[in-house]
Amino acid sequence: MINPTQLGTAVLVSTSLMSGLMMLIKVRDQLQEKPDPKTTYVTLTEFDKFRTHVFGFERDYKSDLALFRSETRKDLLELDHRQSGQIQELSSLIIKNSEHIASLTAQNSMLTQIIHELSSKTDRLIQRAYA
Repeated sequence: MINPTQLGTAVLVSTSLMSGLMMLIKVRDQLQEKPDPKTTYVTLTEFDKFRTHVFGFERDYKSDLALFRSETRKDLLELDHRQSGQIQELSSLIIKNSEHIASLTAQNSMLTQIIHELSSKTDRLIQRAYA
């Protein structure tokens, strides 16, 4: 026969184990992630639509990038052309300025010589006038 003390102990242990198991299951259910089916799952048609949109954006991006590159290349060529024209103009101005400076230097030396000659003639005239 089964002793009532042993039976009570067995029932108490089994209920304790069962309640522990139930608490463990409730904690697991509370901590388990519950995904929203509306935001988590997508149908194949929606995925295909999304893929076509992404590929369309990528195609538009590549075409815009190619257009931007061609415009940039065109602008750079135009700037190079403009800059080369400006460089040629500056070199011609530098040549003209150097020619003008050379002629002014020559005129300066001639005028300096004329001034010396006139000052010596003036000195002689002053000496004759006082002599």
